[in-house]
Amino acid sequence: MSKAVTPLPSGVAAVILAAGHSSRMQSLDPVRSPGVTHKALLPFPRKPLIVVQAENYLAAGVARVYCVLGWSADLIRPVVESTAGVEVVINDDWSSGMFSSIKRGLEAAGTATAIFLQPVDVPPPSRKTLTQLAAAGAAGVVIPMQAGRGGHPLYINSSVFGTIAAQPPGDRLDRILREVLPAKVRQVEIKDADCLWNLNSPEDWREFHKKHPGLPENG
Repeated sequence: MSKAVTPLPSGVAAVILAAGHSSRMQSLDPVRSPGVTHKALLPFPRKPLIVVQAENYLAAGVARVYCVLGWSADLIRPVVESTAGVEVVINDDWSSGMFSSIKRGLEAAGTATAIFLQPVDVPPPSRKTLTQLAAAGAAGVVIPMQAGRGGHPLYINSSVFGTIAAQPPGDRLDRILREVLPAKVRQVEIKDADCLWNLNSPEDWREFHKKHPGLPENG
């Protein structure tokens, strides 16, 4: 008999950050990924990465997925809008840094009980990881850890949405967690080493695929 999967708490949403310029990934070999100009659209393996991310969260039981777009939003938007349960959020201030996208995501997901916060360039987390983070996140923010290193996604309870959103433009979430909300942060060791990956460059992308030979680079 298969082991029952622990459901996520009701009202949990996911925020996928994909508003940045993706400049380090644009030099990816065009033969392997012809026409791809943003890492959110890279094949993983046969669907765009951002679609796989969104579908992964929906399959895990989140109430809604918010994809925060900025640069190249006109290319990415039609790719994700066809997925039921996904809402596109446009960040016109994307060039000011990732925190502006986090604030837009929190605003869009304002009625959620909690969110998973995920940059698009981190591999999709496992269902076990998501339930483990949610189980530990009643009080504030949960950070997945691997051998002393923090990864993604973060699990952020709605009780701290306002505090984070109230911080000034141009701030950094890591500073806020360290200096403003230290008593609300919990670190949880997980087994999913993929939470530490940042697929920011062609080198990162190729190295990740070397470690996951069943995931073809060219889709």
